[in-house]
Amino acid sequence: MAAKANFIRVRREVVRFLKKRYPLDWTSAIFIVSLLVFWGLTYYFMNVMANVASYRSSLVTQQQALPDLGFEVIPHVKELWLTDFFDALMFAPTAIMVALFRPRPNYILVKGIMSSAICNLFRITTMAITSLPDPREGCEFVLGDFWSTFQLHRCGDCIFSGHTIIFVLCTMVWVSQAPRNFIGFVGVFFAVSVCVAGSIVVLANRAHYTVDVLLAWYIGVSVWFTVSRFWDGQIVRRGLFPTINFPDPELRNNGKATHLVYMSEKVTKEGSDDIIMSQLASPRSNYSPVAVV
Repeated sequence: MAAKANFIRVRREVVRFLKKRYPLDWTSAIFIVSLLVFWGLTYYFMNVMANVASYRSSLVTQQQALPDLGFEVIPHVKELWLTDFFDALMFAPTAIMVALFRPRPNYILVKGIMSSAICNLFRITTMAITSLPDPREGCEFVLGDFWSTFQLHRCGDCIFSGHTIIFVLCTMVWVSQAPRNFIGFVGVFFAVSVCVAGSIVVLANRAHYTVDVLLAWYIGVSVWFTVSRFWDGQIVRRGLFPTINFPDPELRNNGKATHLVYMSEKVTKEGSDDIIMSQLASPRSNYSPVAVV
């Protein structure tokens, strides 16, 4: 009986913690589920286009890798598993940081999913357009069944690097969301270091050309800031999806200037959310926005 009572108590505490940390009304819940479905569709069609790119790569008569300055500088290794390992090494700490330690996890989750989905759309439009000889030795061609084949490390999956996109987006989460203290600085340093090291590992394994990695850096950073600008300027500022943007009930009452000041203090201490507080002012509210540098 005591064990059962302890289990029930722990379960209640967990449920209470989840409800407090991840509060969602029906509108916000439906939006997040819809966003996840959209992301899943983009990932599926990205896989389809990767299969098409692999097939088209088999038509390239000259299969020798193109000249690449990065390949000339970085020694060749054959440890392709390291590319996936660095993805996990980057993603796991980022997920833990957002899920357990940041004040607005749903807000960060939404921006991350939106950024990833847009990057998937870009890859859908670029992978099979120009067919390049694959730089990897021993990659496998997909010669049919484009709609249902799921295969790692296919030939032809070049422009641009999906592994590097994961590195970059996770790094942007750390740069914009990590607390502004020593621990946060260490976390950002770790994220940037893993991002750079992972990109070098991708090139060392000849998983992508250097231009694929550079494009992933440019696109990942640009998409993250574009999504942040849109979400903070058009969604947060208009007071939409309040439980996503402000899980703390205190902050969802946007009619009092004291809440804005309170939020500015949290942003200053715990990390900027890619916004200034003037962007949080709802047109329906009766306070003057407070700016935070």
